[in-house]
Amino acid sequence: MSHSARSRVLVVTHEPLRQNLSGPGIRALEMGRALSERHAVTVATPFPPEITDARCTFAGYSVDRPASMYTLAEQADVVVLQGYTLANFPLLATLNVPLVVDLYCPFTIEHLEMLTSRPDQTDGDIQAGDAAVSNVLAVQNMQLAVGDFFICASERQRDFWLGGLQTANRINLRTYRADPTLRTLIDVVPFGLPEGLQDHQPDGRMPQGAEANVLKGVRPGFHADDHVLLWGGSILDWQDPQTLVRAVASLAARRDDVKLFFMGTRHPNPQVAPMRAVPETIALARELGVLDTQVFFNDWVPYADRWRYLKEADLGCSTHRQHLETRLSFRTRMLDYVWAGLPIVCSDGDVFASLVAERGLGIVVPPGDVDALATGIERLLDDKDERMRCRERLLETAVEFRWRQVVAPLARFCDAPRFAADRQFARSSRAWTRRRFRLTNWAKRTILSTGISRRRIEQLKRFPPVRLLMNWHYRALFSQSTQTERRADGGGSSGRSS
Repeated sequence: MSHSARSRVLVVTHEPLRQNLSGPGIRALEMGRALSERHAVTVATPFPPEITDARCTFAGYSVDRPASMYTLAEQADVVVLQGYTLANFPLLATLNVPLVVDLYCPFTIEHLEMLTSRPDQTDGDIQAGDAAVSNVLAVQNMQLAVGDFFICASERQRDFWLGGLQTANRINLRTYRADPTLRTLIDVVPFGLPEGLQDHQPDGRMPQGAEANVLKGVRPGFHADDHVLLWGGSILDWQDPQTLVRAVASLAARRDDVKLFFMGTRHPNPQVAPMRAVPETIALARELGVLDTQVFFNDWVPYADRWRYLKEADLGCSTHRQHLETRLSFRTRMLDYVWAGLPIVCSDGDVFASLVAERGLGIVVPPGDVDALATGIERLLDDKDERMRCRERLLETAVEFRWRQVVAPLARFCDAPRFAADRQFARSSRAWTRRRFRLTNWAKRTILSTGISRRRIEQLKRFPPVRLLMNWHYRALFSQSTQTERRADGGGSSGRSS
């Protein structure tokens, strides 16, 4: 497909698209907006969408109604998916539409950390955990087996996923011969940033009263001259908010002007299980005597309003323990700090910590070191000139992370959608399949035009004589397709290297 031709791109998220957004939903929405400059984009969500944006079309789907997803995918030239989408809709891999798998969130590693961090585990808990880990790994491996193009959030993540693709036999003679750099198989699309504050408003204008404070001198417990530390985003089990609370409690022993605000404790997706870290962190703040005096917890900040908290804060914080999830993570809250020019105090070990240290965007401290964290916070709060220098460097860095720039590898793929080199047989069979199903598709369109619903059609398919006829038809087509694939493969198995 030439660059001038607009591809129909379907971006699928499992998160709600509402005023309160979490990372996966934000990513799907913003990638859709950025891709819409060159392509026709539909963003699909399993919840009634509450966000409107002329740049994208918004659609709903239901896990309980697979046809709702397959109808959207059949109309697309590219499907971009994440999380459990493929596991919930496995037939997406058979629709002969190129699949882009978004691997920015290594959820298998998050799952491991969440399970192993639980105290007092019994043998039964461990056995159940083993089964859960195997199930999550199967979801990941399914993605690696059928994706045509993969995107991740950093070069460090890309190295990790290259290992996974190698084990999944996706780095083979065909994919390596097509591109020895493998950039056409997997590339980096980090989380991005809007062009400016106005991009968070559907009409491009700033809301009335935008300059008014939301914390200092307004929220109970915050004075006009306080220093505000911001924890952007949610509190997750694999992070370490407890060390930050202890550091603030340490500072509170000698000064009362340092206030820590956690922006989100109640996840906007009702299907996400509550994190143990939330009540544990609240309990710690209460135990240390700083709850609602120095440390404050908020339900959730709407996506379009979060910049108001960012612009009012003095430091952005992110602390975590030392483990594999940290090394592979890409903390989206850190990008908010960069976007707002908010000096950062963070634990060492992840990609952003390296960026903060290399570019002088704030202070990096060892994981779990309460004294070093308290000292770093106080030093940066008391050095206004250094905070201003950090701000300048942050705003320079922000330019590199604009969504329209970071999405470039995905946009190029959408310019000319393709199957992976080891799935090329699908390209030759696509037209073949459409010809074989021409009569079936015509019959389906004709039935729909009479006013009969898709639900009725699905019910008809379950009628025994119809199911028998369909199964016979599919077996015949599969047999012919397999023969076509083998001829295209030179008699071998697709995707196998010699």
